[in-house]
Amino acid sequence: MGVRSEFPGATTPLEAEPGHVRGDLALASGRSLIHGPDIHDAAAFEIGLRLQSNCSATGSPAKPVWRVEGSISPAFPWPSPTFAATLWWSCWFGVTHLALLTITANEQQVVDGHRTRLVSLFAGLAASASLLGLTAVQAAVPVPRVVEVPFRPAFVRSPAGAERPARAGQILVPDSLLRTTKPGRLQVQLANGRHFRLGGDAVLRLGRSDLNLEKGQIIAWVNPGQKGGSPLRIHTRIATASIVGTTVFIEATDDSFKVFSWEGRVQLQTEAGRRYVLHSGQQLSFEKETWQPLQRLSQSEAADRRRKSLLLNGFSTPMETLPVIEKELDLVAAPAAPAASATP
Repeated sequence: MGVRSEFPGATTPLEAEPGHVRGDLALASGRSLIHGPDIHDAAAFEIGLRLQSNCSATGSPAKPVWRVEGSISPAFPWPSPTFAATLWWSCWFGVTHLALLTITANEQQVVDGHRTRLVSLFAGLAASASLLGLTAVQAAVPVPRVVEVPFRPAFVRSPAGAERPARAGQILVPDSLLRTTKPGRLQVQLANGRHFRLGGDAVLRLGRSDLNLEKGQIIAWVNPGQKGGSPLRIHTRIATASIVGTTVFIEATDDSFKVFSWEGRVQLQTEAGRRYVLHSGQQLSFEKETWQPLQRLSQSEAADRRRKSLLLNGFSTPMETLPVIEKELDLVAAPAAPAASATP
């Protein structure tokens, strides 16, 4: 029973590990590709759905019971419109084919011609179905996912699941909780193509259209040339930063807050309602319950931060906005910082 339970993967496809049927192929629990009982009692019950005591002589249940979306229903589940149409046409062609086979032997040549056309038609339908299936997969709405985990510890906890180690390719659902502990770091791509990197002793909750940073360090960016859409908002207990076409760094602790625009324009609104606008190379801090004056880093300070940054460096793929950062701040590409550094 244990080996059988491992083969399909977790019941929720988004929590199933790679290499399992649901982890590689399934997207939703209610449309499972594979099923099997997880305990002996469930096995006995589900076998009973097929082999009831009131079966007919043919072995078919007198009143079939169907499991739909995790519940038991005595009624046959209505098929989708696409499935119903396919079933209708299949029955029609099948009946037509059987009718043709009853034509007399004198018309055998006509039958052969019809049979040839039917085979061609079924082949065309199969090819069309395959193409439609491929198109549907390609047109599927993108979902947030973990892109890379260069350093651990790093974890993901889904809303209804236990905390698990983060892994590249892992799909994230709204309200997932991401956590890193030094020197852990990870990168996430959102459904709209925007990215962020999380590091330090960080905790972040993934919203449907925004991010909620409870503590730690984050760099978020919008790819150059990406237009349209609402700003990417990052909420903290101190303030909310909004970016469009921008690379922003935020560090939040229990008693301080820091936001730095690596490039572009960052809008900041405090919990008290005050508004700030930061441009490339500018930093704003909240320390000792007081907002410090807006500061612009010198070229040497920016270059030193670029060289030591844990979130700009240390990942296999450079950020798409890195050339823009170096141009905006007049920097030269710097080697990656050592793993022990703690600079943003």
